[in-house]
Amino acid sequence: MNKQLLGISIGPVQDFIASARKTRDLWFGSYVLSEICKAAAEVLREQGELIYPSFAREEDWEDDRQNTANKILLEIDAGVDARLVAARAKDAAIRRWEEFAKEALEKAKRESGRRIDEELWAEQVRGDDVIEFYAAWVPVVATYQEARVRVERLLAGRKNLRDFQPVQGRFGVAKSSLDGARESVFLEEQLGNSTVSARAVKEREHLDAIGVVKRFGGKAESYVSVVQLAVDPWVRGIEGNTDPQIQGKWKEVKQLVETTGIADPKKNYRYFPYDGSVLLPSRLDLLAGEKGIIGPDIQSLRDALNDLYKTLQPPIPYVAVLSADGDRMGQTMSAIQDARGHQLFSQALSRFAREVRDIVENKGARQSSPAAAFTGILIYSGGDDVLALLPVDWALDVARLLHDRFQVILEPVLEAIHADSSALRAVPTLSVGIGIGHCLEPMEDLLNLAREAERCAKGDDRNGLAVFLQMRSGRETLGFRERWDKNPDKKIEEKVKGFLSGKIPHKVPYDLLQLAIAYGGKGVNDPGQEQSSWPPEKLLQADIRRLFERKRTRSGKVLEGPLIDQLSAEVQTLGDVYRLSTSLLLAYHVARSWRQSGRTGKETLST
Repeated sequence: MNKQLLGISIGPVQDFIASARKTRDLWFGSYVLSEICKAAAEVLREQGELIYPSFAREEDWEDDRQNTANKILLEIDAGVDARLVAARAKDAAIRRWEEFAKEALEKAKRESGRRIDEELWAEQVRGDDVIEFYAAWVPVVATYQEARVRVERLLAGRKNLRDFQPVQGRFGVAKSSLDGARESVFLEEQLGNSTVSARAVKEREHLDAIGVVKRFGGKAESYVSVVQLAVDPWVRGIEGNTDPQIQGKWKEVKQLVETTGIADPKKNYRYFPYDGSVLLPSRLDLLAGEKGIIGPDIQSLRDALNDLYKTLQPPIPYVAVLSADGDRMGQTMSAIQDARGHQLFSQALSRFAREVRDIVENKGARQSSPAAAFTGILIYSGGDDVLALLPVDWALDVARLLHDRFQVILEPVLEAIHADSSALRAVPTLSVGIGIGHCLEPMEDLLNLAREAERCAKGDDRNGLAVFLQMRSGRETLGFRERWDKNPDKKIEEKVKGFLSGKIPHKVPYDLLQLAIAYGGKGVNDPGQEQSSWPPEKLLQADIRRLFERKRTRSGKVLEGPLIDQLSAEVQTLGDVYRLSTSLLLAYHVARSWRQSGRTGKETLST
């Protein structure tokens, strides 16, 4: 029987994922979009052969932790009305959205401490206005593959011809604090403080309907903050510290945090199950003011923290955002010639998405030493796209494991798909970008840093790792990029160990930078440096070696010969000098996080 292909794309990605102030907003926005897409896909399963998304296990359809991508492909009989099938999928998507909105409205009324303009709310949550639903369909005339290419082109064209609704704004009403796109649904009158800290709405914070859904939808469980991740290495380090004096001071701090009630409970973290902001000296008074807590207990907590910080350096308030994306996935999809092959490929991507959660949340190391017992936050994992928040000391390890598991999972599936053909069999790779920034920077800035790193990681040759560091002092962003097959993570790790052991002086990166400038270098991104014959490689390497040989460690010793050889081997051009300087600076900052968590380099991640 003749067939036809129906392609569907659902959004908006920007409103649900990109606009967020809290980690909970970010996570729940991605969850809502995934559940809306899953609702549409489940309806389509009854209408024909669902090609993607496809799950190998039936229970994955009921697992709300299993994300799905926002693109759907369905094969249906030629006599079926594709327009009607698409309309059913759209209705299912809108119904699921309306369920989220209704639940969130009731909870916001009870818990936000704010009055809600229900007329404006009704305008903003209308499914036809919120859900971006695009569909295209074609008959399968010659081959499945030819029809798939046609429907993808039509769907892309339909998305470019977006439906632009007339603006429904209201004069004089405050805009949403998240993105300023819509008016706030909160009225000016206050009802009191919010009753659930995990969903807390600040006094002057404004949220539109989508923002309220992200803040109040789902369970009221406390969600880990960016600050919690930033202080996590320090907390794990002090938990692993065997000094009885330090442990006594730490116990006193935890008791005071609990008795004062200054920090909200965060049950996700066993060592310090409270809001990590209380451990940052600059945030203690602010937290006390927000909670309205005054008196001797706060002063006792301040004194206890100051006493502890005389012995230990305060937490380094930086966090890592990881953004990953599969390389040349379009080519891989195009090389698959039939619907069954695409189903198997989709199932393999779904399996990878499941494993991503265990890797990011570090399920395999819950009984490990404190140094290895980190917990990351998975924001989204749908197919080949990953977005996660991690402590700085384990970000590179997670990136490497994700990259390797991606290929391990896909390779046997693609071999089976192409077993009887001569089609392209190259296994796609995973490019990973890591943005490291201050935990008090706006969430949007941290996300943009990670996405910029991901774009850099892809480059022209794909299969790359890029790490960007943005210091809060306002200095220029440091960026390092190299292909995975050159083991960039291992190179940085070796440099980290060098800094920790004192074998690499901390001023070496700056001396390298000055050397590059002396040769007329213009920065790490100057393409002319790669083709220029100046300076000659031998001259450059001789100067590099001379620089290293003159340096002394903290103990006054010269740098070890093998270390000099290793570092010098990374330099052939002036651009390499900049890259070596940057990678050493990044390694120095990662080493600070390792030192706080107590990492030695012997710890490993497991799936």
